[in-house]
Parts: sequence; structure tokens; C-alpha cells
Amino acid sequence: MEEQRLPIVNSDDGLWGDILNQYIGKEHYNGDTDLNQATSENGGHQHVTLQPGTTSAGTAPLKFMTGPLMTAAEPGAVEFLADRLYYTQTTGATRKTIAAVDDIQHTPTATWGDNFSTLSVRAGTTCYVRVPYSGTIASWSIIADVSCTCVLDVWKANAALPTVANTITASAKPSLSSAATASSSTLTGWTTSVAVGDVFGFNLDSLTGSPTSITLVLNITNG
Repeated sequence: MEEQRLPIVNSDDGLWGDILNQYIGKEHYNGDTDLNQATSENGGHQHVTLQPGTTSAGTAPLKFMTGPLMTAAEPGAVEFLADRLYYTQTTGATRKTIAAVDDIQHTPTATWGDNFSTLSVRAGTTCYVRVPYSGTIASWSIIADVSCTCVLDVWKANAALPTVANTITASAKPSLSSAATASSSTLTGWTTSVAVGDVFGFNLDSLTGSPTSITLVLNITNG
């Protein structure tokens, strides 16, 4: 069985190299090439095992520090800014907002939405999100990286891609007016019910300005 530990001082004579290689090789990728070679595959982690944290502050197994988003969305990248966690998909290198569920017993709340990022901020763009549970839409919020004017529509269909024929916003579409943020819980005319498997389409109807990121979020209560 391979060693699961680091070498012991004043012990393991003649075995230090083998034990170190076995220990480091558990989670580090070795391509037998130098890191300074342009085509080297050496370095980095091939598997990552996170040990449990404790109840003390600063001991979480994984922690993201908030910081600016990259100018160009990069496939596979995970980024954290303010209250939003992002993941960039490979197709079109589109930055997506990762949905979050509040950890509150008996009154769970979820935020679902999508992010129109660097490569796709133009009128007519539609992004899709599938919701895995039922609930009721309580409010919406928009945030852009710069002040702009825009109107967004929300479409919904069950287990299928929605179209404009499936709009749920009536004449009360989410919008920004020469601003970077907006929110509302006044959903006049909206279809607010959400069923398991509903697919939401977020369509950017119109845009004036030059943002590189616009995020529309729906606040859905359930339970």
C-alpha cells in the first residue's frame, strides 16, 4: 500500500524520496516535464480532496474572495463578485450566475436568473434556466456593470424551451432606466406560479448603453 503521510524526521532512512513522491502524487499532476516549457502539462491538481472545516471563522474548506470579473469570460472559470457566484460555460464563453438558495428553515427562498455577459450583451439575446422545484415568484432584480437603459422579458414553459408566446410579465417587464440597478415586487399581470421542471427564458428586448454584464434575478419562494 502506498504511503499516506509525509516522511518522519529522524526516521524513514532511505525512503524519504519515495514517500514524498507518493504523498504529493495523490493530488498533484505530474507530466514529467518542466513547468518552464511552453507546452508542459506538469503542475496543478489532478484530484482535489477538501478536508472538513471547523466551527471557527476562517476554517471553511473552500472560500472565495470577492473581486472584479475578468474582462473576457473564460470557459470553466468560477468567479465571485459581491453577492454573486459566476461560472463560464464553454459554448460561446457565456458567464452564468449560479443560483443560490437561502439557508432558512421553513421559509426557503431561491434566486434564479441569468447573466448577459461580454459576448452576448445585445438586444434579442435569450438565456435559459431550468427550475427544479415549485414555488411563487415574489420579486425581480437587475444589476448591470454600468448604467444603461434596457427592457427584459421573462418566458416560461414546462419541460420545453419557452418563446415570446410564453411571456409571463404582461406589460410589467423588468427594466433599467439610465441606471445600473433596479428591483420590484410589484408584479402586475405576471404569471407567478412555478412548477417543477419549468424552463425560464430571459430575453433582452432592448438596450441603450454599453454594459458588458446584465444580470436578471427572480426571487422565488417555496415551501
